[in-house]
Amino acid sequence: MGNCQDKSKSRDGSSAPSGQPAKRSGRESMLDITGKSATQSKGGGAPRLANIFMSPVKIEENYVFPKFVKTDDEREFISRITKDNFIFESVGKEERTHLLDAFESYRAPKGEAIITEGEVGDYFYVIQSGKVAFTVDGERVGDAGSGRSFGDLALLYDCPRAATCVAVEACELWRVDQKTFRQILANGRVNGDKETIESLQKVSFLKDLSNEYLAKMAAAAEAKTFKTGDVIIKKGDPGKDFYIIKEGLCKVKDIEVGGQSYADQILKVGDFFGERAIVTDEPRVANIVATSDVETLCLSRDAFLNIIGPLETLMEKESDLRGLKAVPVFAASDVTAFEYSELVGRMEEVTFKAGADLYNEGKEWVPAIYFVRKGKVQITSKSNKKMEREATAGGFFGDVSFVFHKDPIETAIVTEDATFVVLTKDNCKAVLRTMTRLSQDPEKIKEEKAKKEKALVKLEELKKHRILGVGTFGKVWLVSREVGGQTQAYALKVQRKRQLLRHSQVEGVIREIKVMAGLDHPFIL
Repeated sequence: MGNCQDKSKSRDGSSAPSGQPAKRSGRESMLDITGKSATQSKGGGAPRLANIFMSPVKIEENYVFPKFVKTDDEREFISRITKDNFIFESVGKEERTHLLDAFESYRAPKGEAIITEGEVGDYFYVIQSGKVAFTVDGERVGDAGSGRSFGDLALLYDCPRAATCVAVEACELWRVDQKTFRQILANGRVNGDKETIESLQKVSFLKDLSNEYLAKMAAAAEAKTFKTGDVIIKKGDPGKDFYIIKEGLCKVKDIEVGGQSYADQILKVGDFFGERAIVTDEPRVANIVATSDVETLCLSRDAFLNIIGPLETLMEKESDLRGLKAVPVFAASDVTAFEYSELVGRMEEVTFKAGADLYNEGKEWVPAIYFVRKGKVQITSKSNKKMEREATAGGFFGDVSFVFHKDPIETAIVTEDATFVVLTKDNCKAVLRTMTRLSQDPEKIKEEKAKKEKALVKLEELKKHRILGVGTFGKVWLVSREVGGQTQAYALKVQRKRQLLRHSQVEGVIREIKVMAGLDHPFIL
């Protein structure tokens, strides 16, 4: 139990010795362990660990948090007991208020089994009064009284209880369930990130960044609190941190920029300061003092550089991303946001002097799309005069030949020293796996589909041999098939649909299938 006195601590927070595993016979019966606390390994060795998994949280924007009436003393009691529990350590102030509201009173008469060993738990309990005994495999291993808690991991995972908890005296308990706990935390995180992103969008040099980058910055921000009178920023110190005020007031004092002094300013909730620290570590130009207790979100320059990179590079990537999405063959495709990010990461900057031939019509080349950062390029074509043009900063070329032709159908010559960012066909294929995703040519799509169908392995062709492993929702089998007189071996995952539906794991399985399908590797079919 999270805070109970006794022997060893189990995985759901309860006290337990190394209990004797239940006896089972036959390999198949031992493999069916979902919902069991443990199973005996073959040969009587150590028991298998119980299955622990986390159901996905479906965030409900209009979710109404439960609120149970309790006195101030009862709220303080629950707050004090949960404060040092690791599960509640990272809970924010607003979320903690909702959680305290959500604890409901529960009375357990003497002799009631509050928790039963092996069952999947969903409640966390705090003992207001009374006494609870803990047993494993029928053996009493500990007890707990007022001010103790148990069942904490049930808030995080769907895992079998490792002990039975029985009221040996009439008990007054407080409890909260997993769904409520996770909804409060998930909604708090989503709303908090949304507010942080809105604050970041107010910063002039960040406002044009995509939500993807702003979300990364929001995730990297850390909560920092200050007491009334604390000096948050000291004039003359190097800039290292950027702050967004979540609660409280700050005063900006002794402002001096370019030899000119300015009047003091008051900053309130939603305001920010120290933003130049993200770009440069120049000395602070003012003192900033907390005029009340202040709660902030802080993003350090180091965290920004580690996660996002230099701002100049970030701005260039944003420009490259917008340019890539504007190319017609990409605009009409099903390329995902993640794939776009990967493609931009593979683009390389190159420079050429005036007079350089980038490629020539009808001749062998390295297929690529060129995006012009600066300079000029003259595009000519003998076969299609409509393609002739001058490409300047912000323009692109090579896209038509890149997708539809083996050799270029145009010539590109640099007429003014130029810098380009280039996406080669090889790098594009490494991310998209097939160029037909950018092609609307019916014959090419049909050809690619035929190749995929030919490579498919039919279930009836596979012969099962033995079980390689067991997971929470199924098994992995060693299977084989005969191809051209040769035996090919595979590992086949077989999952129980009923179990997946029961534990809301369908979306996770679909995501896994999509990830596997997107991998181009000889070990994956």
